[in-house]
Amino acid sequence: LAAGMRSAASSTRFLLYSVKGRDIDLRITPAAAGFEVAGQVLGPDETGEVELRAATEGGSAQLATMDDMGEFRLEGVRRGSYVFTLRVGADEIVLPPVEVGDRWV
Repeated sequence: LAAGMRSAASSTRFLLYSVKGRDIDLRITPAAAGFEVAGQVLGPDETGEVELRAATEGGSAQLATMDDMGEFRLEGVRRGSYVFTLRVGADEIVLPPVEVGDRWV
């Protein structure tokens, strides 16, 4: 059943990263005011924060706090290239740039 759900057409983009003993699940979904970026950090049970910063120099940033389950949500994200920085416990994890709003296969 899970494979069947993943094989259906969807406007949501799913990304999964494994870094420093954690799995980071990102979901980018079109929304009325741009895009919604939601995700979850799986690994050691620690709360933290996520920073989404435009990849251009001096780009604006949005912050979200992770809940007790490591989940976070950023709303009203515009189309563009972004860098995700996760601060969890003593670790700072910087993900490669992510394109929000581009078509994917």
